[in-house]
Amino acid sequence: RRSTVAGLITPSNAAHRALRGGEPVELVAKDGVRLRGELFVPREPVRVAILLSHAMMANRRSLDRPEGKGLLSELRRTGAAVLWMDLRGHGQSDLANRKGASWNYDDHVADVGLMVAELAQRFPDAQRVAVGHSLFGHAALAHQIRVAEGAIAGGNRSPIHSPRSNRRVTAASRSASPSSAAWSRKRSPASRS
Repeated sequence: RRSTVAGLITPSNAAHRALRGGEPVELVAKDGVRLRGELFVPREPVRVAILLSHAMMANRRSLDRPEGKGLLSELRRTGAAVLWMDLRGHGQSDLANRKGASWNYDDHVADVGLMVAELAQRFPDAQRVAVGHSLFGHAALAHQIRVAEGAIAGGNRSPIHSPRSNRRVTAASRSASPSSAAWSRKRSPASRS
C-alpha cells in the first residue's frame, strides 16, 4: 500500500478497506486531506489507465451499481487499469483536514492533479483517461485546461494523456450519462475524409 504526499510516494497503511477487491490507494493533498480509493490492474500489460470518479452528491460506489454490472465493472472488463476514487468529503475520503474546515472547487481540481500524478507514476507509458460523472468530469477538464495553459506550476503538472505523445484535448459530455474527458491524437486534415 502506498500514499502520495504532495507528489511524493511514501509507504503507508491505508486506513480504509477495499470495496471491490482492488488495491487500497490513499493520496494525501497538500492541505492534509486524505483521498481514498482503489486501483485495479489487469493481468496483461497496461495500455490504458482510467481515472474514475463521481458526482457531487454521490460517492464512488455510485459508479458500480448494480455491483459488478456498473461502469467500474465494465471498464475493468476492457482490460484497462482503473483508479476508482472518492472525492474529498465523499465516501471513504476525508471531509477535511480539521474539524470545521471547508474546501472549494479549486481544491477538487488540485485533487485531480494528485490522482493523475499517481496514474502517471504507476503507468508512465499508458494512455491516461479521466471518466467522471458531473463534478469529477468537470474538475478533470478544468485540470487538463490548466495544465495545457501552463496555469499549474510546481508539483502535480501531469496531464491526463500520455506525456510521451503529442496529443490535444478532446472532450465529450452528455447530461444523461457520465461525462468523460479523453485526450487523443489530433487527426490530420487528410485522415478526416
